[in-house]
Amino acid sequence: MTTGKKPTGFAALSPERRRELASRGGRAAHARGTAYKWSLEEAREAGKKGGEAVSQDVAHMSAIGRIGAEAVAKKRRKARDQERAARLHLERERSVEVTSERRRSPVLPPIAKEVHRDREQERRLS
Repeated sequence: MTTGKKPTGFAALSPERRRELASRGGRAAHARGTAYKWSLEEAREAGKKGGEAVSQDVAHMSAIGRIGAEAVAKKRRKARDQERAARLHLERERSVEVTSERRRSPVLPPIAKEVHRDREQERRLS
């Protein structure tokens, strides 16, 4: 049975306005020192409940795992490329022959072919 009365007080406010007023009240309570302070155990329990709730969302957890795996793969690729570049540089330095005219003629080492092949493969995949 509906009485037809309009809501009054906080019920008449929009959700945004209620949230704003609640936020002001919370800030005032903290400023006065009367706000509720969580104990270490309460905070730990709340965090555990939140973690359990989030972990139920399989799609969310899958997305998090994918992002982490991509970051690790990128880091490994970068380290591999730096290592190959360093080896290439060392092999080039060792293979430079000085001719009688004091010209330097580089002899490309086998590693250059490997680096070129990897770059071509990555370019095709992109």
